Amino acid sequence: TTYVDMVVALTLCARRGQTSFPQFVHQLHQQRYWDGHCDGYPSRIHYFSDWIRDNSRLGYVSEAMLEARAMERLASAEKRPEGRMYAYRIIGLIQSYRENHVLAVRNLEKAVRYCKESRSEQELPNLYILLAQENVSMNRFPEAEAFCARAEEYEEFFPSIRLKADMT
Repeated sequence: TTYVDMVVALTLCARRGQTSFPQFVHQLHQQRYWDGHCDGYPSRIHYFSDWIRDNSRLGYVSEAMLEARAMERLASAEKRPEGRMYAYRIIGLIQSYRENHVLAVRNLEKAVRYCKESRSEQELPNLYILLAQENVSMNRFPEAEAFCARAEEYEEFFPSIRLKADMT
């Protein structure tokens, strides 16, 4: 959510005519932390679904504002593969939140493609776990197992991947 946090904070500050860095940081804290209070790691909103819910409650974002088509425009405008990878990952998470698992899988697979293009392989295991979870949601267990196996190929670099794969 870091990228989305910053874009939303910059947009809201610009609309209000708040152009100083302290005003930006204040807005960022309002969005990023439960009740706007930064009190260490536990006070940060970590899950995208919680971020959407909390920021919708505060009136900072709406489902329409986070529409996947807008993110797709961002992804197509982004010239670097790693930028596209992050954009499609966000689109996939939005679709997952909306329980549109078919579109979530399609966009997460695009994120995998751009991840490989950008040679940012450190993101692949997490993308594979997300794809496994989406396939489980659709009762597509052989596909889910295949994505878990792909994630486990990175176990020597990311020991927790086996645990994530087992939990899926």
